[in-house]
Amino acid sequence: MSAPSPTVPTPTTTTTTDRVQRVAIIGSGLAGITTAWLLSNPDTAHGQYEVTVYEAAPRIGMDAHAMDVPCECPACSSGASHKEALSHPEHVDERLDSPYRLVLRNYYPTVFSLYAHLGAKVVPAALSMNFTRLVPLSDGNKDVNNISAASTPAGIHHRMDPSPVYTDRYLTVFGKVLRIPGILSHPWAQWETLKVGRDRLRFVRTARHLRSTRALPKLASVTLGDWLDTQGYSHAFVHENLLPGLAVMLSASHAQCQCLPAAAVLDCYGRPGGLGGWSLVDGGVGVACEQLIAHIPKERRRFGCPVSRIESLGEGKGFVVHSIARGHDSAAESADEEDEGASPTGQTSHQFELVVLATPVSVASRLAASLAEGPHAIPTARDLATHLSALTYEPVTVTVHHDQSVLPARSPRGVNIAFSDKDTMVTVAVHHVRPMPRHVPPIYQTTNPMVPIDPATVYGTWTFPRARLTIQAQDALDRVYPMQGTGGLFVVGAPMYPGIPLLEGCVASAVDVAERLGVQRPWELQEGEYIGYQAAKDLVRGVGEEGVTAAFLRGDLAWAPAGSVFATKELSEDAESSGWWKVGGAVALGAFTAALLAHRLARK
Repeated sequence: MSAPSPTVPTPTTTTTTDRVQRVAIIGSGLAGITTAWLLSNPDTAHGQYEVTVYEAAPRIGMDAHAMDVPCECPACSSGASHKEALSHPEHVDERLDSPYRLVLRNYYPTVFSLYAHLGAKVVPAALSMNFTRLVPLSDGNKDVNNISAASTPAGIHHRMDPSPVYTDRYLTVFGKVLRIPGILSHPWAQWETLKVGRDRLRFVRTARHLRSTRALPKLASVTLGDWLDTQGYSHAFVHENLLPGLAVMLSASHAQCQCLPAAAVLDCYGRPGGLGGWSLVDGGVGVACEQLIAHIPKERRRFGCPVSRIESLGEGKGFVVHSIARGHDSAAESADEEDEGASPTGQTSHQFELVVLATPVSVASRLAASLAEGPHAIPTARDLATHLSALTYEPVTVTVHHDQSVLPARSPRGVNIAFSDKDTMVTVAVHHVRPMPRHVPPIYQTTNPMVPIDPATVYGTWTFPRARLTIQAQDALDRVYPMQGTGGLFVVGAPMYPGIPLLEGCVASAVDVAERLGVQRPWELQEGEYIGYQAAKDLVRGVGEEGVTAAFLRGDLAWAPAGSVFATKELSEDAESSGWWKVGGAVALGAFTAALLAHRLARK
């Protein structure tokens, strides 16, 4: 989309009142706390809203599974208390994100703008990507940890092949990210990379062409697996590069990746700049989390308070939020009290004019359904709950450990992607990706483990929900978007974004809801940023007639001033046919030349 001016018009607001409105935000993942920050920030909301955040966990949801970085300084090794250890000059007092969160400027532009405005330092990750095959275990076989196949946990059916298939390295030179294919560093060991590289180049070029010519909506109802079957890509590229790469990005199985809408994947790969240049927040996302709730008073941070139901008070009269109080009233207290299973201390009820659901959709669907009951039921609540239930989540397991046997024998540092025919696991060598003092032990974070990990090396294991994008979910999102704000109820989160559900979707959906409520983001728009569905409708004629997904795939929801590399333009039939004539002419010329050479060789 090419826009005529450097600012987006203020969208039509959902509420029009001069009095302060009370807002309950249920859930404190990145979507929830970004919404809370926008609506409570005096520089953006100007006191229009009084925000209360509910969270079932005893700490901020975005940072709930982070862990202290293990430290082996002399004070810690001697068994000193945490307070004594902190005074030691070599002590490491940092937290490790779990799951580990890497962001990409080209696909996370709204996240980058938010972090930049908060002053959170985003630094390039010292990254290389290793692709390694997993070998199935057979009964009686021993894995690298000498654990028999018969005694391995459920889902652990493989061992690591000792050598990587190939490796890609990413280097930052003068602010530019360079991708160094493995074939250049180890050509004698990575011939397969030639075939993969050829197909990857064709895949990215196809994605960029389809995105820039606004042709992606034509593929909105086609799965990635069906589309790949028609394109003639090599087995090595599809099953040893593309699907494992997507599986890592989404913490998904290969089958789930093949069920992705082809258009969403092509939009991701077709963004200007590609998928090189991963970055991370220096010090972990907890740095940003604390700033995002800084404007919420301690008494309105209701951590450890799961919401049981929401009750409507009637059209325009607001809601009553019923929750279970567990005695965790602040992030500070929550950090010291890890009793997530503490017994409830009682039911609490509070009244609000607006409610924002920022939970996994299983919870959001249940809470929306509760609004369809009672004397003041919201008529659309039942339909909303039904559509939300189509935005599915799947559990993902993350283990933090120091068992180096999960890596191939010749393993470059960085991200190690190990794949079988059906699944992929990823191990991040955290101590290489982010700078740490030498006395800190090696730390690895493995997502969806498929090989045994020595229990003695494990620092912690967590399971969390991850959003899944399907064609059915895409269709459901088109139905949910027009319902946003009905009766004062909103939904935010990664699935409320029409692209691949990642952190960008969390921030983008929060910005969208805030702008519907008349609150603008406090930074200047950057190229590629999500401008919000309502703002796009006000800016571009025709947006919204086919739904949010089509608008997104055409590029209408990405900020692209005139001349921007993110701008999209529909290809005319004449231009399209001219392009095909050029391709056809080149093929014909090549065939004629080959035939002529063959004829001359035959005569000799």
